[in-house]
Amino acid sequence: MMRSDASAPNATVVEARRLRQFTQLVFEKAGLRSADAQLLADHLNWADRRGISWLGVNKIPQYLERLRTGCTPADAELSIVSDLPSFVLIDGHDAFGQVVGYHAMKAAMAKARTAGAAVAVVRNTTSAGALGYFAALAAEERMIGLAINNSPPLQPAIGGTAKVVGNQAFAVGSPAGSHSPPVLDMATSAITLARIHDGASRHAAPHGGAPRLRPGDDVGGPHRCARGRPPVLAKRHRTGRVRPAAGCEHVPSRG
Repeated sequence: MMRSDASAPNATVVEARRLRQFTQLVFEKAGLRSADAQLLADHLNWADRRGISWLGVNKIPQYLERLRTGCTPADAELSIVSDLPSFVLIDGHDAFGQVVGYHAMKAAMAKARTAGAAVAVVRNTTSAGALGYFAALAAEERMIGLAINNSPPLQPAIGGTAKVVGNQAFAVGSPAGSHSPPVLDMATSAITLARIHDGASRHAAPHGGAPRLRPGDDVGGPHRCARGRPPVLAKRHRTGRVRPAAGCEHVPSRG
């Protein structure tokens, strides 16, 4: 079962299977191939069932807009740029990151069965959503899975104020015998952008890891799409900063 915020007065309960079917149908009607729509729906539902609501079905309106404007081509075809025994480079041609990431992890897993370990690198795609999804794919096949995303500069170095370091999200999953595979899904900042967006959508007060904003900044401001690349929050990227996971206080030298 899937629940919206249980503390909300109008909380609802939706059966995960029905929501997954609905999500797939929505994207199929928008022009996405059935197989791609199924992968995207499964990913969004996976995120919702684990409490990552901003990376779940909340994304449907944004993704429909991307399809409508052509920022994400509905008929994008993946291509292999480089293919080695333990390495593959995939060009996503601006397809949804959730779809490209699935095929990349599956390709890495197939190579790892022969080579022992393998890496799949993806270029030209959108935000990949919840990275734990990809790590879990490997863990379910009794492999150790690692997924890493890139990021624009969003946080200062220790003791600094200027944004010079990304908060790259990453996830690690591992088999655990008879137990459910543990999956670590996090970023290198004290709070992830998904949590910031989720709090903003619910008008929740930010906590210590939230970005430091100037008056007039808009955390949830208008998206834009440029040259087929993923939408960004222009104002936030220009002025907001997230704190590193280890803090940003300067430690004086004793020398």
